[in-house]
Amino acid sequence: MAGLFGAAMFYDDSMTTPAVSVLSAIELGFLPRLCVVETSKAQRGQAYVPAVNALLFAAVMFLVLGFRSSDKLTSAYGIAVGLTMFVTTVQMVSLSR
Repeated sequence: MAGLFGAAMFYDDSMTTPAVSVLSAIELGFLPRLCVVETSKAQRGQAYVPAVNALLFAAVMFLVLGFRSSDKLTSAYGIAVGLTMFVTTVQMVSLSR
């Protein structure tokens, strides 16, 4: 159970980053306007987007139910992080030439 909780914490961090990107895409006009609820009047960027929250919930539930094991889920997360680092490195090398 502790492994599943740890995997859920990793996925929480990795799934909130796209939510911030969605807010930026809305501001730039790349996505249609969505309902955005500001959760803090003192800090800009503290927002809740119900549509994104529902999408993240569905994605996480699909992953958890699809892998059925915290070990498999953790391994898949490690592979995803490694591949992301590899693709980023390849892109940076191609841009630096």
